[in-house]
Amino acid sequence: MDKGIKFRAQMQDILAAIIHEGKTGAQICIECDIAMSTFKNYLQYMREKRLVHICGWRRTSGNRPIALYKFGFAEDVELIRKSGYVPKSQRSGYETVVPKTPRCDIAAQWMLNPITEDVCQS
Repeated sequence: MDKGIKFRAQMQDILAAIIHEGKTGAQICIECDIAMSTFKNYLQYMREKRLVHICGWRRTSGNRPIALYKFGFAEDVELIRKSGYVPKSQRSGYETVVPKTPRCDIAAQWMLNPITEDVCQS
């Protein structure tokens, strides 16, 4: 089978699965019998062509957001974060600690402060 024909057939299956209601990526993969990595490649292509949009968000049992995809040209629904949400990089107390005196062993070579020979001799 030609790659182009297979590509079009699988993409048509994906679009047919999401034409009436929004579904998660996992639901689409199960329904169309494709791998998640393959689905992500198709999704990237279809989003570039504006064939698919995010119509909503669903939370998992672990409270992680999962996008719901739907066929059609529309603006993506933004993820609404809980009030008081602060990204990890902006949280207080979230710093890299660099020791004042360097360790002089081989295991410490990855540390941010370089170890020179004169420091290790003393």
